[in-house]
Amino acid sequence: MKRIAVDAYLNSNLGDDLFLTILCRRYPRLHFFVRSGAAALPIVQSLDNLHLLRNDGFTLSGLLYRGVNFLRKRLRGTRSDWYVERCDARLLISGSCFMEQAGPEMIAWHDFFLREPSYVMGCNFGPYHSDEYLETYRQILARPRVVCFRDRFSYALFRQLPNAACAPDIVFAYPRQERTDPPEKGYLLLCPAPLSKDGRSDLAPWEERYLALHREVVRQTLAGGRSVVLLSFCEEQDRPVAEAICAGLEDSSRVRLVDYPRLSVREAAGYLAGADAVLATRYHAMILALLYERPVFALCYSDKLTHVIEDLDCGIPHCTPQQLDHLTARQVLDALSHPLPAAALETIRRAAADAEQHFAAFDRDFGPPAPAQVSGQN
Repeated sequence: MKRIAVDAYLNSNLGDDLFLTILCRRYPRLHFFVRSGAAALPIVQSLDNLHLLRNDGFTLSGLLYRGVNFLRKRLRGTRSDWYVERCDARLLISGSCFMEQAGPEMIAWHDFFLREPSYVMGCNFGPYHSDEYLETYRQILARPRVVCFRDRFSYALFRQLPNAACAPDIVFAYPRQERTDPPEKGYLLLCPAPLSKDGRSDLAPWEERYLALHREVVRQTLAGGRSVVLLSFCEEQDRPVAEAICAGLEDSSRVRLVDYPRLSVREAAGYLAGADAVLATRYHAMILALLYERPVFALCYSDKLTHVIEDLDCGIPHCTPQQLDHLTARQVLDALSHPLPAAALETIRRAAADAEQHFAAFDRDFGPPAPAQVSGQN
């Protein structure tokens, strides 16, 4: 059984946990190992071939992990990570994992982790502000066997590397039937998030307008006789935003708040599939809405959303926080009242097929995906 060291964002975030769900179910005969704290427990417990090395606090494994690495570093004089070095390959599967604001420690980690044999899939590059940062990563990302970006903007920055590739977001490859339908019917789904995500403190001036727009969308939806569901992709980050939206409503009796990871991956996917329409701030809320062919309006707090909208080129209505002063709830609801046109559906279905290209090199080196899927609670 091959052992793969995985570097992923593990913070009970639905989008990133979808990456791991797709990966582990695609390769049930491989063992994937992640190092993280308690936030990774929900997704690890749901997948039989995903294994967690606790590296947080004063857990026995965390103390042992740090102690062994400290001794190995003293003896070798170079960085060491015994869990990575015991594995047969290294895989970085993440979205916004190359942000300059993460600082020099993250650069040092990637410089260590992304050595032969390694793979990078599902990522975008940035935000970044210096040519030095870009050039540093052109050297680091030249080493893996493949670096598959999820948007053309990022790919264009590295197109000179022979190992660079580009494919639609990995979540487009999530099996549509892998869901549990919710009890609610006929609802508008909102997937809010703090605008300050990814360190975007510059968006603070639009926070109140952002909340006000959501409240007015909810009011008008309720007045029209439909119910509303607010889905938090990351309970720790998104639930306070959802509660702030509800706190400003006169009547929230037909508004339901649901959260991942209290919901399983299958249950959360079911809420996207069952919605009449989706107002999405979360990147992967937009992707899942499109995968399930739901009308979607995207509030683009980051260029990573606008880049994928530009790549798909199928008329997805959207706006940035800076444009919120010129956007009304009626405009949002009007945009969400129209089903996706046939041309858009064709583009989305093609994106779902093309997303498989993220795994092409991994398939070659570790064999095609096995027909059986991993059993688990998701």
